[in-house]
Amino acid sequence: MKNIDQVLGSLEQTLKAQQTKKPIALQPHKPAKIIQLPLWPEPARGVPNSVLRGALFAAIQGKDRKALSRELLTVQQGIEIRFTGLQLDQADMDVWEQALHLVRQHPLGTRCDFSAHAFLKALGRNTGKSQHEWLKDAFSRLMGCGVEITHKDMTYGGSLLEFYRDERTNRYRLPRQTTVTFYNLLI
Repeated sequence: MKNIDQVLGSLEQTLKAQQTKKPIALQPHKPAKIIQLPLWPEPARGVPNSVLRGALFAAIQGKDRKALSRELLTVQQGIEIRFTGLQLDQADMDVWEQALHLVRQHPLGTRCDFSAHAFLKALGRNTGKSQHEWLKDAFSRLMGCGVEITHKDMTYGGSLLEFYRDERTNRYRLPRQTTVTFYNLLI
């Protein structure tokens, strides 16, 4: 067993060795770059230009929807859009625009929570049971469709929306990935 003099001697040697070493130069920490969707005024709605010009949201009545399979919707000025799923209409575009509008306030990769009631009010719709069901249908179509949007030499392939819904509270959550998807459509 070591005596106290041996322990103190060892400690003294360790301290001297530490003092003779050069201090480690710490690199300044760069703050993380926060990326979020472009901000636009409250009354406006922002949608990627390629989507607006691409006939993704048809001017049809909901009852006239067709099931499409990798249908070429448009080719113009370096933009090509292919679509799979039930055709989307102008009301679906209103829902997607509102989702984009809410997500724009959140940094890229963070989630966005909201109530169905508030979402419907923001769309200028009633908030009864039939409207809540309509909203569920619209979210389902936006989630269930597949788009391939090619702009110049890059193609985004995926759905337009992912979501979680709490059936007890009627609250929705657009997950972290949703903001990434919207951002990819914009660039």
